Amino acid sequence: MRIKHIKRWVGLFAIIAFMTTLAFSAEDQVRNTTDTVSAGSDLEPPSYGLLSAVGFKQLAQGHLGSIALSKAGDVWVWGFNNNGFLGIGGSKTYAGGMVRIPSESFGNKEIVKVGAGMYNASALDSDGHVWVWGRNLSNIANIGGPTNTSGNLQSPAKVGGLLDSVNIVDMVMSFGDESTTFMAALSDEGKVYTWGQNAYGQLGNGSMSTTNTVVKADIPDDVVITQITVGGSHTAALDSDGNVWTWGRREHGEIGAGTTGGYQTTPAKVPTLSNVKQISSTFFRSTVLKEDGTVWQWGAVANSAAGVRYVSTPEKVNIKDSEITRVGYTPIVQSVTTTERVAYFIDQHGRVWAWGGNNYYGLGIVKSPMKGDTTGVPPISGAEAYSAEAIQSLNTIGDGDTGRTIDLNQPNVGLNNVYGQQKKWGLVDGLHPTVYDEKYKDEHWAKLGLKEFPKVAVISGARSGATAIDVDGNIWKWAVDGSGTIAWGWDYLNPSSDATASGNVAGGLYNMYSYEPQFLRGSPNIDAVQMSLKDPENKMYHSSGSKDDVSLDVTIPKTVENSNMNFTLKAYLKDLRYVVMPYDPSDANFSIDLPTEEQFEAAYLNSLYDKGDLLNGVELSSIDVDKIYNYTIEIADNSVVWVYSKDQAGDRIETSVIAKKYTNFYTDITIQHKGEKFGTPTEEIYEKTTDNVNKNSNLIANENPDIYGLPLDKNKNVIVAPIFGYDKVKVSWYDPNNPQPSDAATKEKIADIYKYWQWHEPQDKEIQLILDTDTYLEEAKKIYTFYYDINPSGWVTVDYEGIEKSTGASIPGFSMASETVKIDKPLTKVPPEIASYTVVGYQVDGSPLSNLVNGQATFTPVGPTKVIFVYQLPVVHVRQVILNPNSSVVLPTNGYLRLLNVKQSDWTTIDSENNVITNSGLDTNTVDFMKYEVTVKADATGYFVKWVTPQYYEYAGHIVSKIDGNHDATKRSTTGEIRLDFDTGSEYWVTLYLHPSKDNTASHGWGDRINNFGNIKMN
Repeated sequence: MRIKHIKRWVGLFAIIAFMTTLAFSAEDQVRNTTDTVSAGSDLEPPSYGLLSAVGFKQLAQGHLGSIALSKAGDVWVWGFNNNGFLGIGGSKTYAGGMVRIPSESFGNKEIVKVGAGMYNASALDSDGHVWVWGRNLSNIANIGGPTNTSGNLQSPAKVGGLLDSVNIVDMVMSFGDESTTFMAALSDEGKVYTWGQNAYGQLGNGSMSTTNTVVKADIPDDVVITQITVGGSHTAALDSDGNVWTWGRREHGEIGAGTTGGYQTTPAKVPTLSNVKQISSTFFRSTVLKEDGTVWQWGAVANSAAGVRYVSTPEKVNIKDSEITRVGYTPIVQSVTTTERVAYFIDQHGRVWAWGGNNYYGLGIVKSPMKGDTTGVPPISGAEAYSAEAIQSLNTIGDGDTGRTIDLNQPNVGLNNVYGQQKKWGLVDGLHPTVYDEKYKDEHWAKLGLKEFPKVAVISGARSGATAIDVDGNIWKWAVDGSGTIAWGWDYLNPSSDATASGNVAGGLYNMYSYEPQFLRGSPNIDAVQMSLKDPENKMYHSSGSKDDVSLDVTIPKTVENSNMNFTLKAYLKDLRYVVMPYDPSDANFSIDLPTEEQFEAAYLNSLYDKGDLLNGVELSSIDVDKIYNYTIEIADNSVVWVYSKDQAGDRIETSVIAKKYTNFYTDITIQHKGEKFGTPTEEIYEKTTDNVNKNSNLIANENPDIYGLPLDKNKNVIVAPIFGYDKVKVSWYDPNNPQPSDAATKEKIADIYKYWQWHEPQDKEIQLILDTDTYLEEAKKIYTFYYDINPSGWVTVDYEGIEKSTGASIPGFSMASETVKIDKPLTKVPPEIASYTVVGYQVDGSPLSNLVNGQATFTPVGPTKVIFVYQLPVVHVRQVILNPNSSVVLPTNGYLRLLNVKQSDWTTIDSENNVITNSGLDTNTVDFMKYEVTVKADATGYFVKWVTPQYYEYAGHIVSKIDGNHDATKRSTTGEIRLDFDTGSEYWVTLYLHPSKDNTASHGWGDRINNFGNIKMN
């Protein structure tokens, strides 16, 4: 039962002991390349996403190097290696970038924690085994493992002995005096095991004998330890009741028991402490966090930038009131970390607070404006800085120590003057890299200089440097040491880019310094998948009905196989989709130049947009070279294209959205010109035409020179600044000396124009049009007018006269104005109507009488011309013919007719009536027509012909014609109605046919007197 009780506490300890390690989400972090920053509130620091391909969850800092544990369980190291600190053998003196210790070095066991001493390092695997390497003055590995002549372990070795029989859940390494190397480990039963240097009783076994055999610290059996920590030559432990136990050196007050000097070889409670939840020790000092949120410290505590004072009894650490005012909230401490000169705590928002001496720049203060500060000057800065009270640090990401020596408020700050060396290193010694170096212009981290520091999950420090992990798993570093401590990278390119003294090919950029917190650039990384939407190559005109293919290049970076890092890294393209939107400035998405992932997903779900998946479920990955994949996206009009990608490399999942506007579609229009007489009245000289209308733009490849148009958006507005510009059109006159087009028909047309017209001056003979406004969609805007004046040599005068046919006298009321007309051009004229007259023809310059055709006279003037229209009154020629005469019936010598003038609208309304006498004779004889002139009115131009039928005769038919001629009785009409239409004719010949009645054969005789007709009939 006792063991179960202990393991229950150990389970709690596992949470507490690693709370700073696991304080951030273990989920894969996603960074959007549009630099999206996420923050929980105004008090929450931002998140910049995972900046490298490996995310880290825990670390420990050595003196001139560090060790970190990735989320995947890989152990990474960097820095100085002359004691075997890197654990990769002795081939490298420096690691200017990170190096992965192969998992085989740990027996392929899962590593759950790493630790570091001054010049050595350690790891704890999931089976509870401790691995150590590095400086080994007392063979602290407790094995006869591989060592060099200096007694250093060049690669990890498992600690055996007593540890083989227990399950270790935590271990720590001493940090301080180089001659006091020792270690402590905590079992799952809450017991402490130690080994190594013991000159001050720091092993806690009641002796002062150094041993390479693991011993058990003399802590009472009923005490369950939940945390352990060590300094340079003292040890501290926290039990399950919140009590702190200490032992070892007392010279600097390390034990916290109120005394200095001497040593303590067995563990004892710190009498003035209780309710403690976390402890941290290093060198000659310790710091604890109590359950009430207060922080206490003792030992060698800084009292100036470089000095110390000895505190033998724990004292409370105060938070500076002015800092609380400045930041706007009271911090609640979550965890504490101790270094030689500076101590830290992380508050409820993931912000770091610090106190102590800044001679090693451990406060992490960047000389740039801070939150809540109106002066632009941090509360303290520089190596001379010191604060006895906690102030908020790590407010700002460093830009490369420029603030240490340069006043950023000076107007001469810039890329080309202050930072020197042609935009290379920032400071004159060439060893302090800045974010302004052109070498880093495309690196994402470099864009974060002087931005707000991200939310911190873990912080660790030593003598002259500190390291932090943010919640995304990025490592941030600052140190006054070189030797690879800031892990700037393996890409030493001397002398083309890097300072000569900055490193070498073997060690990378190891001789680099950063006194301000900057991203650990030497973290394992691989380029993100890159996307590029190409510009269109063709102008597209809607009349062709063609669609265009948008070209998308996707570059998957080659596999990274870095022998310096002992690491191979591949990139995987997981998702590649697109959205095509109409080019519509009224659409809210139109103005988004850098869409976020969320905005893309919302657009992808919009049913109004075209969309597609370019991978179709097939994942792509890196190969041994950069591989470019080309995809095409079809568009049918001016559009906005968004493309989304998601790639994964190691722990990094990166999304990117790119956007591009396509403005290469043109709506065809037709530009025309026409010719018009200048002045009033206007006269069209030639109708609208596209002759001499030519595109005047610089043509791109495959562009049709005969088509032009407007780049329009969805709302039929002209697009501003289309990629191929606006079409330009030249409208040219008809040049009489150089007719264009040169075909025969056009030449004839142009010659004809200039025969009668001459160019009006002044006016431009060429018009340059830029099709940049939607007014060109209006019909009138698309027709340009050229103006002409009359060419006098091409025109003649035509005079008109009207005469009476029979007399040649002028017709009263005739009026037809003279006019100037084109020579050699046929004219058609309609003579004016004269009451009671009809036109019987016309004469041109004395020519014979010509008939009107369709009521019109047609003639072609070749000089001054006179046209005479010949009129006459309507004429009716009448006669009467007797068919089949009977000798028994008197033959009439005259006929009697009535001419009724009627309205043609109904042929019933009689306007006037005339009685006429006509000749009458036998069909076998020639009977002359008698001529009568009649009058017609404008509204009564029809005549009925009626007749008188003598007794013993009857109607036998009639013939009507418009010309004189022999009427053939056999072709007569027998209808009883005779109509004469003077709208269609001016002269008629009418023959009336009678014959004796068949039923009257008696002999009769008439008198020849008028009206002595016997019994007559009126038809």
